[in-house]
Amino acid sequence: PGPLLIADPASRPSAAAAESQPSESQPAEAVLLLNWTSSAAKGADLLQFRVSSASKPDLLREAAFNSMRLLLSLAEAELLSLKLTVAVAAVANKSGLRQEGSEIVIAEQLQMPPGRPLVSLLPDRRAVEVSLTASSGSELLTAAAHADSGSFAAATNSCRPDSGRCTVALQPLRPFTNYLVEAVAELSGMASLPQRSEVRTLEDAPSQPQSVRLDDASSQLLCDWRAPSEPNGVIRNYSVAWGSLSFPDGAEIRVGAKEAAADTTRLQLEPPPLPG
Repeated sequence: PGPLLIADPASRPSAAAAESQPSESQPAEAVLLLNWTSSAAKGADLLQFRVSSASKPDLLREAAFNSMRLLLSLAEAELLSLKLTVAVAAVANKSGLRQEGSEIVIAEQLQMPPGRPLVSLLPDRRAVEVSLTASSGSELLTAAAHADSGSFAAATNSCRPDSGRCTVALQPLRPFTNYLVEAVAELSGMASLPQRSEVRTLEDAPSQPQSVRLDDASSQLLCDWRAPSEPNGVIRNYSVAWGSLSFPDGAEIRVGAKEAAADTTRLQLEPPPLPG
């Protein structure tokens, strides 16, 4: 039999679309997704895809017609943040003979998303300083702090990278609180996958003890209080000082947090010493 011929352009496969998208399941930052219909050129076995840009050499990949789609890893292609041209051709490859039809361009100037930024965190009592480094071309870097997974951001800030780097402050935040910081890079309206990091803000001074009350109805002087509504860290002890008008420096006692009650703490106060 004669050589196997690729069908004329009218019967070429219909390559439906090429689009870029981030993918959590892929090891790369993003993938190029190529979809096509099952209609194939007569006698052809494969589709050959050519992905190219102005600054990168062509990347060739082949896929059988029954695959219906092809994912190109952008880490492998090194095409993050570039504008791509995608062309497809039908290929016959039987009995050692290979013939290729002419290409059909299915996408031009296809913008790929940027890669995830690199993140460094420096926590303070009520803020977190976020240093961002763009891993590929990016117009804008954004960081957000979430107190709970899936919750609204407690603080958000953005910066435009200078020489690939910039720093933002996420504030105001609560002291001694765990936050999930998500950072993304943006380019031409496209966002990278988020780079996630966990951080805890530093301790700060607690708020005042609650419900402080003196009871002198009996022969004893009793002081009651409850823990502060905002501990802002680990409460280690309470300091109770008391005295009289004639002897204001009276006395002071410390109560360890372990000795304090979970609800209300009651402390018996001894009368302060008399002056002289």
